Amino acid sequence: MSNFLKNKDTLTLKDYQDYVLAKSYEKLYNRSIKANEEQKQLYEQNKFYNLSLKQIGINFYEKMITILNEITLFFDENNSKNQSVGNLVNIFLKDDRMVYVGIFFVLLSIILFFVDLSK
Repeated sequence: MSNFLKNKDTLTLKDYQDYVLAKSYEKLYNRSIKANEEQKQLYEQNKFYNLSLKQIGINFYEKMITILNEITLFFDENNSKNQSVGNLVNIFLKDDRMVYVGIFFVLLSIILFFVDLSK
């Protein structure tokens, strides 16, 4: 690459190809660094403790619907096959669903507490 810039009189096709290749690799590297930084920022913004209550509510609703859909598919597809408890538990523990399942159980316990108090 430095030969290409310094010795313009004795350029070969190989030097030019090396220079173009190096420049394209440099652009690709810079783009990948920038994309990685954007992904890190997006990941940090979407962590549970960085979310607003409104976003937690929206995520809770979406996760519960997804869990219900997957449970329905699990029992529908595995009707004749051997059903594994581990696969059923994995539905609740995928990604960050565990946090929202915990919120669901807390809300359910509060509702049951008030139902028990009203007796």
